[in-house]
Amino acid sequence: MSFGYRKDQAQIKREIFNGLLSRDEEILFFAAAANSGVREPEMFPARLAHVISMRGANAKGYFPDFNPPPKPGEAIIYGTLGVDVPGASIHPGVYLETKSGSSIATAVAAGMAAVLLEYASLKCQEGQNSAIIRKLKTRQGMLSMFESLADPSFHNERHRCVSLLKLRELTEEQRWAKFEDTLANVNIS
Repeated sequence: MSFGYRKDQAQIKREIFNGLLSRDEEILFFAAAANSGVREPEMFPARLAHVISMRGANAKGYFPDFNPPPKPGEAIIYGTLGVDVPGASIHPGVYLETKSGSSIATAVAAGMAAVLLEYASLKCQEGQNSAIIRKLKTRQGMLSMFESLADPSFHNERHRCVSLLKLRELTEEQRWAKFEDTLANVNIS
């Protein structure tokens, strides 16, 4: 969800919880944290416990100051590419422009999650452990996978910049082992 509200929205909250209940929590929700820096806290729905909140980072993993501060007690915050990301323009005669913000990072993170889910789905079709895909479809499972793929920011150890580059360096066997090892301690109902 590449949007945010200062106040909770009852209908959106209800739909998120209905989705969680109807799928035994095997559903992922991503939301943009906010773009007003320290002036505003994390927006709704990103601040919900069942939503993966995303912040923007540049290509080197730095979290710019448009990101909101962490929630009180929040140990780790996640971000991904969300600065100067090239994309199609909506302006007449302009075909390409760059965009920045947590909304952009949210779309990138959802795309990365889709790649991870598709890979796990293909491996399960080949006869691998089907519990892996179920675990990966949960917030806890996806955050565990993101943590295993993320690099800490040089500027703040609590900031984790998620990227799929670490998977590219692995053999097929090592890649699947990373999924199994990372998700081994994730509990599903």
